[in-house]
Amino acid sequence: MPPTEPQSSPLSQQSSPSPTPLSNTSVLGKRKAASHTYVDADDGDLSDSAEGRNLARRKPSAGPRKGSSWALQKELKSRSKEPEFEAHSLRLRTFRSKILGIDAFAEFTEDDLCAVRCSSCSRWIQMRILYDILRFSEHRSTSMCQRHQDKGMVTKSLFALGFTRQKKSEVSLPAPCMVSVPCPGLTRESSPLVGQYLSRSAASTGGAPSRISIARTLLPEVNAKSLRWVDLTGSQQTMVIRQEAMLAAWRVARNIEAVYSTKCLGTVYGAVGEEPRPCERCESLYELHTFQNAIRRPIPSEENMRFVPKAYRLPQLGDIYLRFCGVRDLMETENGKSPWLKFAKGVVSGEYDSQIVLGMVEAFVAKNDRAQAGKSLRNLQYTPAFSDFCDILSALSPVAYATFREHFGGRTPDSIRKLRMKRPRFQPGFSASNVATIATTLAQYNYCGPVTLSWDDTDLEPAISIFQESKDISIIVGGSAGVVRVGPADDLDRLFERAQFNPATKLRIWLLNIPLPKIPPFMIAAVARGSSDTANDLKAMHDQVVSLLHSHHIFPISGACDGTETERSLQGIIARAAPSTQSYSIPNSYFGSSAAIALTIPLIESHHPFISIQDSKHALKTARNQILTGARLLTIGNETLYYEQLREAAANSSGPLFVRDVERLDRQDDRAAARAFSAAMLDFHLRTYPHQRALSVYLFVLGELVDAWQNRRIGHLARAKMVMRARFFLMAWRSHIVAHPEHSVNIHFISRESFDIFITLCDSLLSLFIVYRKYHPGFPLLPWLHSTESCEHAFGVLRKVKPDFTYADMLAIEPKMAVLMSGAFKDLTESEKANRTAAGYYHTYYKAHGLDLKVLVCMPTDLELAAASNTAAQEASQLLSSLGVSAAKMIAKYQPPSSATQPTPIVLPPNQTTLASLLRFHDNTWRESCTRAVQEEIQACEFAIAAEKATRSQAIHDLPEMDEAQVNGIEAFLGAVSNEIAASFTVNTNTVTVIDSLVPLHLVQGAKTLEVQILVTERLRHQTDETSKAVRKTANQSIALDMNSRTLQRFIERGPTLREELATRLKALSEAPAAQSARSKASISATSGVNRQVRTSGAFAGHSITTTQDQNKATVRNSAAIAFLEERDRSFVRFRGPRLHENFHIANISQFVPLAPGNLVIALSPVATCREVILGEVITMYSKGPGKNSKHEWIKSMDKLGVASYIYVRKLSAMAGDSVFTSLTCPTLSSPTYLQIPRTHLLFSLASFSQSISIQSISVNGNDFNLVNLCSISAGLFNVFNSNCDELYEALKVLLRSLNGQRRQGSSGEKDEDEDEAD
Repeated sequence: MPPTEPQSSPLSQQSSPSPTPLSNTSVLGKRKAASHTYVDADDGDLSDSAEGRNLARRKPSAGPRKGSSWALQKELKSRSKEPEFEAHSLRLRTFRSKILGIDAFAEFTEDDLCAVRCSSCSRWIQMRILYDILRFSEHRSTSMCQRHQDKGMVTKSLFALGFTRQKKSEVSLPAPCMVSVPCPGLTRESSPLVGQYLSRSAASTGGAPSRISIARTLLPEVNAKSLRWVDLTGSQQTMVIRQEAMLAAWRVARNIEAVYSTKCLGTVYGAVGEEPRPCERCESLYELHTFQNAIRRPIPSEENMRFVPKAYRLPQLGDIYLRFCGVRDLMETENGKSPWLKFAKGVVSGEYDSQIVLGMVEAFVAKNDRAQAGKSLRNLQYTPAFSDFCDILSALSPVAYATFREHFGGRTPDSIRKLRMKRPRFQPGFSASNVATIATTLAQYNYCGPVTLSWDDTDLEPAISIFQESKDISIIVGGSAGVVRVGPADDLDRLFERAQFNPATKLRIWLLNIPLPKIPPFMIAAVARGSSDTANDLKAMHDQVVSLLHSHHIFPISGACDGTETERSLQGIIARAAPSTQSYSIPNSYFGSSAAIALTIPLIESHHPFISIQDSKHALKTARNQILTGARLLTIGNETLYYEQLREAAANSSGPLFVRDVERLDRQDDRAAARAFSAAMLDFHLRTYPHQRALSVYLFVLGELVDAWQNRRIGHLARAKMVMRARFFLMAWRSHIVAHPEHSVNIHFISRESFDIFITLCDSLLSLFIVYRKYHPGFPLLPWLHSTESCEHAFGVLRKVKPDFTYADMLAIEPKMAVLMSGAFKDLTESEKANRTAAGYYHTYYKAHGLDLKVLVCMPTDLELAAASNTAAQEASQLLSSLGVSAAKMIAKYQPPSSATQPTPIVLPPNQTTLASLLRFHDNTWRESCTRAVQEEIQACEFAIAAEKATRSQAIHDLPEMDEAQVNGIEAFLGAVSNEIAASFTVNTNTVTVIDSLVPLHLVQGAKTLEVQILVTERLRHQTDETSKAVRKTANQSIALDMNSRTLQRFIERGPTLREELATRLKALSEAPAAQSARSKASISATSGVNRQVRTSGAFAGHSITTTQDQNKATVRNSAAIAFLEERDRSFVRFRGPRLHENFHIANISQFVPLAPGNLVIALSPVATCREVILGEVITMYSKGPGKNSKHEWIKSMDKLGVASYIYVRKLSAMAGDSVFTSLTCPTLSSPTYLQIPRTHLLFSLASFSQSISIQSISVNGNDFNLVNLCSISAGLFNVFNSNCDELYEALKVLLRSLNGQRRQGSSGEKDEDEDEAD
């Protein structure tokens, strides 16, 4: 292929079309390369023109001006005489064509491109510059040349006949023999553009006029103006095509890949053994404008090739080719609609980008080809993606992989094992080699940004294992005392006597995380421990981990754990042990100095921050579980929230919740908790149950708090406002509970553990802003990666491989952990998992959809944090005011709870035993009395159990490990992230940021009406994509829930359009009848069976749809209730008979008059400072089984007093006389009082008098309260009970002592609070 010439100068580009590139050394396109001045030393040589003689008589000059056009032309001429110079092919052909137009027999030489031989006078004329014909024209017009022309003399040189001049330096060789050969035409070698033309066009000829033009000339009878090709008949089209072939300027020879002129001379002269040049006629095609256009037209993309008109296709050749290649059957099967043809087209077009599937197909084809050829599969090459897939599949299920490999092919297990990179083994306990490996990997990643630490526990199958650490050292692992090393010099008997081998029941791991997406964590240490370790014991373990990290200059900026009491105590100990701290305060001008947020950041080694963090997903489940517990009645001002409200929403078929989210729920289900706090749930609850404001506000505030950590799209300033709003809300709420004389934070507020978790979430996120801004500027903060989710993911991977794993199994799985955790997110489609409703932990920390690192790099400034604090305070104040709480007054009174956590109950460890003592107490003498057959059967069972465990453990060794390609992939990802951030983020300390004030949202309309659209839109903007996918889809939902991000942004900034307002109103009008219809259908479906039974038999025997477990529970509960009533009757023996009421022994509760919410009751106050008989309205009720760890379960109603555990009531106080009562029982706070009434304190139910008792609602200072007017009988009963108050309390003491004696407990009451489910 000939060399090409570089691009010409702009001047030459304007004067001529872009030439065919043939030279790499042309000076024409490199004007700046002319660094020397060349003198025209031989302008007049071999020239007798007048201009030549004049030039000879001129005086020598200094030469042309450097850089001028003339200087460049002179330089070009000088370089043309160099051996390596190659001329511009098009300009050279044009030059010689013009010469031949003047002298048809002129000759040229390749040694001197400026020399032309005149055929008339046989003189060589030297051109003034390259490609210029002026001197040859002047020569032909001279008198001497004219005389030769007049004589008609034409002479040819010997060179034209094939002779060559031998240079002196050359060795004498015989002259080449010139022969006549066929013209080679224009080929790819002559010009790359010809090759492009041959690859692009399927035409056999070219250069003729268009077919429409030919038709207009050839067929005058057709309408020339509106003529179209389809208007011609078949015979007319054939005639036009024939004429087109006759008028063609060139033809294409496909078999030899050449283009010929239709006037080709046919033969040319050339030396034997050399490739001849094309004839003059073929070379003249380069001068045709149509040919230049044809060869310069670019090759279209393959997807556009199908638009080539059928008239220019050659279907006959295509059919022959398909038959020759064996593809015709594929193309014609099912008329071209075969799925195999679609698959082939999709693969070729790149539509199917799954490298795993393509690799599988490739392996399958290769396997079949080798089988037909009788060859083995040895050394068969597989694609990397398919190899990784085989690796993971064989790791998860060797049996499944064996079946897969039999049908589709794949690597053998031995081949897979050979491909796995051998890394250093993970060492048990706290090992410096583990941390050294991590430090080496971080250095390989070239990562110097922030890292995080997380730790967690899980259950471990007790087992003690022995490993050979080296030739002379063995280790014993699996005991709670740690790793025991045994050397050859150790006394084994003494060692076994001394060693305390308590099999561990817990596994504790520490993970180091790079807080960037899709990077597997590093396991630092894994320790087998017992369940009785205290916070101080865990602190000692923590110190060993961080000391190893610090020795390699690895300083995590955060430490995440779950919310258990021991773990939070550990975090407190770590914070207090820091040698120094950094204080930071966020001021608040709305509430004043009492609302200033004081942050204290511990510093390790005086300048490395370490922030204690609670897991945000655990916090969300904690917030949900606080509603579900029956041991509390969450009270916010005038309103309450409790289990029945959430259950009612879940039972509604129009709601986004599932029934299983509330009843018999999995408390570890992440998606169930996400649904409860979703925008869809908030929208549904606000529209369907507008009177349950407390629950709506609770869902909004705490949902925003968690999404401040989990959302991938919002900026950090919005996150700061969300967490500070939650903090002010919790502070004011707690102050209101403390200020109420009859309320308790143990009953009416969230648990102490939950409050601590939520406040830690608020403060730790604000601290991360400060730390990143000061210590890691330029790195993005991804809050959701500062969590324990990676630990839970690691435990999930362990249990997926082996559900009941031992410590030895964990050590074997650890090297494969990174591959399994990466593969779970690289090859699986997580969006499909979002449709599951109860699948436990749902790991989303790898998800990075919608991630904008440039936004996450920007940290809020001090002024922005102060502005966000004021905005958060105003929004929290609005929400609390709708519930009757003055946020400003409560914040001013706020006192944080004591930082010292309550002491954890000490669990005494079981008596430790030595291995030798265990062997001594292991008695096998009972086997001696068994027959031989029984003993053999027992031994076979033992072998089977051992073999089963060995098989499960052996499968672990076949798991894949991280290879070098995956390490390089992570390194490349980190480099790309760093480059993206560096290109888009510039730190300028001299720039002053102008803050746009944060305008608070108007969340409340009027005094207490919540703004549904604003609240729902705010939650919709902040909730995660996984939450949106997890909710149950319903028809009755807000129009904002169906908006995309752009429409939602417009909706927020400009408000709804007219169409959206109309749609909202129509939806509101349609929801009420739909809800009523649903309730009617439920009522009909519940009673239709009863009506049918009554019609057919005249009686109703009852029916039950409860399960056997429910029936057994009801039976046990009924028996316990009867026993309680008997004990109560004995304790209140003095009140038998008509002294109080004839039904006092059953508290006036029976199957005929059950107690239900809304009924009034008479009870003894459970508040220690208030000994009184109270009147209360039942809000909700719970029942607790007899078991020690049983939960308080909600009950709709009760027909026996003993069934209940707690009855929550709204207290009513006497207002006017003995018969009028009001629910405004706390005048200082203008709020009602809600009490937790144990069943022991309930005296009498007024449910039988409900028809005679009137209740009406009144409003005082914007707050609604009830006025209750008792009938004369119920008022008289209340007075009788009130007059016997002291005696009733004495009887109550007797009852409590009796019940406590039965349980052998020393508590003063029956209260047995539910566990606060923090996880």
